[in-house]
Amino acid sequence: MFKRNIPAASSQELFTINVESYFDDNCPQTHCFVRMYVQQTQKWNVKHLHMAHNWPLYMKDQNITADLQPNLVCDVSDANYTGDAIFASVKVNVTNHATGTSVPAIFASLQSGKIMGFFSENVFFLLPGESKVVAFMAKTHAQDTLVADLRAELSVKTYNENLHYAQ
Repeated sequence: MFKRNIPAASSQELFTINVESYFDDNCPQTHCFVRMYVQQTQKWNVKHLHMAHNWPLYMKDQNITADLQPNLVCDVSDANYTGDAIFASVKVNVTNHATGTSVPAIFASLQSGKIMGFFSENVFFLLPGESKVVAFMAKTHAQDTLVADLRAELSVKTYNENLHYAQ
């Protein structure tokens, strides 16, 4: 751990990471996906400052096969999830059920169809087996029908869908 005082409204390089050092014969850069976090730790509090991803070369080159697609499943539940008195809300749990060694969902984006509202977080990465829980707040929708209606309207799109399949 190191400490450095950086004046406000300025920037300073703290460290450089050689990405290739994260790969080896068991996890080559051609097939593995790496997620790195930068976090600030103060006593018992950990604050995530930044998250970066290193994509496998097959994704950078847009040279994938049909089996390298995420398998995203969304579950909508918990009416009035946020307890907000103004917006109707529900819990949305998105899970990547992909099988395979490295099938991340790249830039997964939730879309609420005809239901006007917003997600507490949207556009994220999900590695195989990972889940993300977000809240959806509806601007002009009845709380008592929101779970069923969002289940019918909810869709998720990913960057993976735009990649070209290898011939």
